[in-house]
Amino acid sequence: MPQSTIRILFSILGDIIFFDYYSSIARRDGTFECVVVYRELSEAQLAAKLDGTELGDRCLEVRLSQSIDR
Repeated sequence: MPQSTIRILFSILGDIIFFDYYSSIARRDGTFECVVVYRELSEAQLAAKLDGTELGDRCLEVRLSQSIDR
């Protein structure tokens, strides 16, 4: 999935203050990972509901993480 598509998908859900998209180090099978940081917790919680969503031949895995220092 192109980086621009993923960014658009997640930006619909809220105000992104940080976005990073990269090839998975853990999987090494062509999988990509990204870190999305939202301004509001409620936006991140909404994004987490995308977990399990199928996009083309891929399935999103979305996890919440503890907040990071801004």
